[in-house]
Amino acid sequence: MSRRSKKNLSLAHLLGGTQSDIQCGVSLGLQVTPEVLLEKVAVELRAGYQRVKLKINRAKIWKLCAPSAMFTPGILLSVDANSAYTLAELEHLEAFRRILTS
Repeated sequence: MSRRSKKNLSLAHLLGGTQSDIQCGVSLGLQVTPEVLLEKVAVELRAGYQRVKLKINRAKIWKLCAPSAMFTPGILLSVDANSAYTLAELEHLEAFRRILTS
């Protein structure tokens, strides 16, 4: 029997967490078109997810992410490019962030 179950404490409490609930999210892979991606985002939001992480690549960052943010305002959106960018491109990514959060 684990220490947690003997003491009847949650894992969050044992790790120093302060919240009893967290916002759960879903990760969506690359999609063929922005329309397909938007439909997948909508399906997951209707299912109750509050966070959406989009897998992106250099070619599709603007095409796929900007519409998701514009047509689903208020969602917690993050993107994952799997190290496709370097610090030299920080200005480009900062411009993208400004568009997504405006």
